[in-house]
Amino acid sequence: MNISSSTSKTTSTTSTSSNTDQITKLQKQKLEIQKQLQKVNTSSDDENTKSTKVKQLQMQIQNLDNQILNLQEKNSQSTQAQQPDVSAAIKMPPQGARPPQGMQGVRGLRLDVRV
Repeated sequence: MNISSSTSKTTSTTSTSSNTDQITKLQKQKLEIQKQLQKVNTSSDDENTKSTKVKQLQMQIQNLDNQILNLQEKNSQSTQAQQPDVSAAIKMPPQGARPPQGMQGVRGLRLDVRV
């Protein structure tokens, strides 16, 4: 008797891959904004204009950081939710089968399998 569930694993893997792609795009956007921030800091604009631009760019960076963090947490949760398919390794013995040698007389054996 084997039981398997491959559909949920495929969905989780696809979701994780999609999140990873989104994280990469967000990180590229963040790098572009950081470059803009450097340009603003070295520009000849007056201090008030620089300050306003810097605050706007820093807010954009903070928003991107939050989005990246959220996606990373989703990936982490998705990865934790994926459990290896151990059903292939667990097979019920045929009815009337004898226990392996050395196991005769052992009753009430309890196995605690954690993944």
